[in-house]
Amino acid sequence: MMRIYKYLLICLSFAFVLQSVSQSTPIDSLKYSIDETKDVAGQVSLFIKVAEQYKSESLDSSLHYLHQALVLSETNQLNNSPDIVSKLLGVYSSKNNFVEIQSLGEHYFVKISKEKFPLAKLLIADELAYAYIATGKIDSFKQYSEYVISNADIDKEKEKTVFVSALRKRASYFISESKYDLAILDLQKAIQYLDTVDYFQSYSVYVTLADAYKQFGDYNQGIKYFELAKNYAEKYDSYRVKIHLLYSYADFHLHFQEYEKSLKYALEGYDLVLNNPDPYGEVVYSSILSKLYLNLGEPSKSEDYIQVVLTKAPEFQSDEIVAIAQYDLGSIALLRGDFAKALELCQKAWKFFEPTVSLFHKVKVCECLAEANEHLGNFAQSLIFLKKVSIFKDSINSEDQIKRTYQLKSEFEIEKELAIYEAEQEKQKIIAAQKLETKNSLFIGIAILSFLLVGIFFLILRNRQTKKEGRYLAEKEQAQTQFSQELIESQELERKRISRELHDSVGQDLILLKTKAVLEEKYEFENLIASALQNVRTITQGLHPFILEKFGLTAALNKLVTSVDESTDLFVSKEVEDIDGLLDKKQELNLYRIVQEALNNVIKHSGSPSLLILVKNNKTMVEVKIQDYGKGFDQAEKAMLMNSLGMKTLKERANILKTQLVISSVLGQGTIIQLKIPL
Repeated sequence: MMRIYKYLLICLSFAFVLQSVSQSTPIDSLKYSIDETKDVAGQVSLFIKVAEQYKSESLDSSLHYLHQALVLSETNQLNNSPDIVSKLLGVYSSKNNFVEIQSLGEHYFVKISKEKFPLAKLLIADELAYAYIATGKIDSFKQYSEYVISNADIDKEKEKTVFVSALRKRASYFISESKYDLAILDLQKAIQYLDTVDYFQSYSVYVTLADAYKQFGDYNQGIKYFELAKNYAEKYDSYRVKIHLLYSYADFHLHFQEYEKSLKYALEGYDLVLNNPDPYGEVVYSSILSKLYLNLGEPSKSEDYIQVVLTKAPEFQSDEIVAIAQYDLGSIALLRGDFAKALELCQKAWKFFEPTVSLFHKVKVCECLAEANEHLGNFAQSLIFLKKVSIFKDSINSEDQIKRTYQLKSEFEIEKELAIYEAEQEKQKIIAAQKLETKNSLFIGIAILSFLLVGIFFLILRNRQTKKEGRYLAEKEQAQTQFSQELIESQELERKRISRELHDSVGQDLILLKTKAVLEEKYEFENLIASALQNVRTITQGLHPFILEKFGLTAALNKLVTSVDESTDLFVSKEVEDIDGLLDKKQELNLYRIVQEALNNVIKHSGSPSLLILVKNNKTMVEVKIQDYGKGFDQAEKAMLMNSLGMKTLKERANILKTQLVISSVLGQGTIIQLKIPL
C-alpha cells in the first residue's frame, strides 16, 4: 500500500511540473536562463532580451532590465554599453521622459567613440534631438539633428533609418517656423528611402507631409497623406503610433474647424492614454480637448481639461503647453466677467510668448490683455496691447502671402520630385530585369554551346528585344523631359497670375491706404504701409519680370544685374549686348530665369567680392558667361550640386534653350557658368 501512495505522489509531482512548464512564458524562460548562466556577457544579452519582451507589456519593467544590463556591462567593462544606452533612450522616448533622455544621452554621446560605435551614437543623437525639440530647446535640437544628417551612412540600412528619422524631425521643425520650402526638401529626401526603411519611419514621413499641407490650408492633400500614414500605422501596430495618429487627425480637423470630427478622434485617443496609462499623452490630449470644448461653447468642460494640463505638464518641461493653458483659462475668465483673473493668467502666458516667434499666440494673448485692462480701467495698458495686436496681425498677413508663395513653389517641387523618383524607380527595375535576363542568356548560351545555330538565333532575338526596350526607355525619357518642361511652364503661368493679383489687388489697396494715411497725417502708418508696398513690389517682380514683356530681354537683364549691384556689396562688371528679337518669348523667359538663379547662387553661396556678367551676340549664337571669384568647389561638391533640385530645374531650362549648362570651378578661385544658345 505504501508503494502505491509513493507512486501516486511521484505522478502528481510530475504532473505539477508539466503544468508549470506548460504555463511558463518566454519571459519566465529567459529569467530562468539568467539565473543559470554564469557567463557575464551571456547574462547581459539575456537581460536585453527580457527587456525587449517587456516593451510591449510594461515599459517600467523593460527599463529595469536594461538598467541591470547597463550596470553589468559597465562593471565588467564590456563593449556593448552604447547599444544598451540607445535602447534605454528609446524606452524613455516611449514614456516621454525627456529629462532622463537629456541626462543619460548627453553623458554617453560625449563618452562613446563615433568610429567604434557609429550606429549607437547616431541613435543617441536622434533621441536627444527628439527630447530637445519636445522641450523647446531649439539650438540643442539643431546640434543633434545636424549630427545625424551629416554623419549617417545611407548605404547602411540601420543608419539610413536614423537618417530618415532626423530628416523628418527637422522637417517638422521647419514647418513650425513656416520654412515650408526647406521642410519639403527634407521630406523629398526622406521619401526616396521609404521603400527600404521600417514602417514607423514611413508613417512618420507621411504624417509630417499631411501636417505640412494642413499648414498650407490644403485639406484634400492633407487627407491623402493621412491615408498613406494610416496604412503604415496599421502595419506597425504600436500604441505610440496609434495615439500619435489619433492626435494628428484631431489637430487636422480642429485646424479646419471640423470640431465634431476632431472631438471624436481626441476622445478616442484620450481613452487610450488613460487605459495605458500615459501621463504625457494625457497632457497633450487634455490640451486639445480644452480647445475643442471652448470652441463648442462648453467652458466648464474646457476648464477641467486645462487643470489637468497645468497639473501635469510641468513634469515634462512643457512650458509652451502650460502657457497656452494659462491663456485658455484667461479667455474663460473673460467670458465669465472675472477680468482681474483673466489679466493675471494672460500676463503669465505673455511672459512665455513675448520672446517667441509665435505670432498667432501673441495676437490671442494680447487681445485678452487688452480687453481685461480695458474693463479694469487700465486704458493706457489696453491701448499698448491693442497696438501690438495690430502689428502682429500685419506680420501674420505678410506671412500668409509668403506662405502662399511657398505653397505654390513646394507643390510644384514635390510633385516633380515624386515624378522623377517614380520614373527612376521604374528605370532601375527595367535595368535590373535586363541584367537578370543577360545573366540567364549567358547561362543558356553555355548550356547549349553544342547547338550553335540555336544559340545564335536566341541572341538575335534578344538583341531585337534589347533594342525595343532601348527605344521604350528613350521614349520614356523624352516623355519625362516633356513633363518637366510643362511643369516649368505651368509654374511660370502661376507665378505670373499671382504677381498680377498682388499688383492689382494688394498693391492698389496699399497705395490707397498710404494716401489716406498721408491725408490724415498718420505718418507712422504711412511708413509701415510704404514698407509693405515695397515688399509687395519686390515679391511681384521676383514672381514675374514684367520689364521683360515691356522692354525686352536686354533691358530686363540690365535691370537684373543693376539691382544686384545696388542691393549687395558685390563689385559688378557687365557687358550686355543687344539680343532682343533673337529668341522667342519662351526662350527669353527661360534665359532670364537661368541668369536670375545663377546670380542668386553667387550672392548666397560664393562669398565672392566681385562678379562678371557677359552677354554677347555672335550672329550664330548667344553666349552668356557668369563668373565669380569666390570659394568655388571641388569635384565631389560639383557632383552633389548637379544632382540638387535647383540644378535639375536649371538643366531643364537649358534644354528648352536647346543647349547645355557648362559649369567649371576651382576650389578657392571661383566658378564660371556658361551658355551657348544656337540661333
